[in-house]
Amino acid sequence: MWSLPDIQRLNRERLETAKKLEYAVRTGVLDGKTLRCECGKNDKNCRGPLEHKLWYDIYSDSPRGIVTQCEFHRTRFGRPENFFLCRDCERWMTKTYIYALPFEIDEDGWPVCLRCAGERYVENEDNWIRLREEDICAVTFSSIQRARHVLDVCMPSPDASSPAARKIQLFDRVPLDNETFGLISGIGCQDPTPESAVEMIREILEEARHAKHDSALLIIDGVFQCAFTLGVYVWLVPAVPAAVDPKQQKKA
Repeated sequence: MWSLPDIQRLNRERLETAKKLEYAVRTGVLDGKTLRCECGKNDKNCRGPLEHKLWYDIYSDSPRGIVTQCEFHRTRFGRPENFFLCRDCERWMTKTYIYALPFEIDEDGWPVCLRCAGERYVENEDNWIRLREEDICAVTFSSIQRARHVLDVCMPSPDASSPAARKIQLFDRVPLDNETFGLISGIGCQDPTPESAVEMIREILEEARHAKHDSALLIIDGVFQCAFTLGVYVWLVPAVPAAVDPKQQKKA
């Protein structure tokens, strides 16, 4: 059975290896072995100085690995096909790990990783829904269609690597069918029509309004083979420190 990787465990492991990878980029040596051109394994035409680049994924600020290219292959082939350069953070990002592409193409045709695309999306006030009765009633199927895939599984949390994910929190989410946009319950569609999804989103927005939130954001935060999850996000409310009893403070 296909299952999602344990992203939190992977992040802990990457933090432990980040310094080792950064040192290897400077020295050209990793685990006692000299780094060699990636293309040199199948092509013996390597020549020119080597260039070492750290590469990342959308789940962590820690580097995931190193890509090494000689001058000849770097000039001839450019960036390896499994990587892209994010326009905003200028990092080499991997295209693997998730079912959908981990980037968006911006208005100028450049790839922007989900982490940076999420930052753009969250900061754009036009994407937020005001939680007034009239605005909630105005939510339609078009509102769902405008939601963007700028977060992925395990990214939304206060300590997540994505800057956008550190500013917002999940209020509630619904699983929807990829083809019909109908609600999914158990192993099948609870209601195969988009109208059911609209009604459910309106109900969640109404609940968020009663919870004293003044605006909400629709985000596709998980894409799978036959379904996706549509999350309703609100601004992250910082935790309020518990009041300290003066008597206990004196004792301390």
